[in-house]
Amino acid sequence: MEGLAVGLQRDFEEAIELIVGICLHQIPASITVGSALNNALKDNKRHFFASVALFSISTPLGVLIGAFLHRLNSLFSIVCNGISAGTFLYIACCEILVGEFEKKEERLPRILKLSSFCFGGLVIALLSLTHM
Repeated sequence: MEGLAVGLQRDFEEAIELIVGICLHQIPASITVGSALNNALKDNKRHFFASVALFSISTPLGVLIGAFLHRLNSLFSIVCNGISAGTFLYIACCEILVGEFEKKEERLPRILKLSSFCFGGLVIALLSLTHM
């Protein structure tokens, strides 16, 4: 989905900003996915390497698909961009945050987690004002 958002960009500078963000995001994501795949597929190295290869090509493939779809139709591009943004929000709000707040063993108090979440949202909102 990240690649799709890059491919749908009309402005080169905005695409570069997304690429930098995606590259920074891919570092911990790759470590997490690699670790989970290693634990799940310890006995089957062929499936492990196939899964890693699929994960590795998913973002560049998304860029190509997004660039192709961008040229087809403006409305289609808007719908795909909405789906991409919605996927980011769904994963963040429904999968990651819920899991963080439901943990029994708390290293950080919930109020600190909630405060960090709100502070991050505030920073993003303030940063978006600089682009207007």
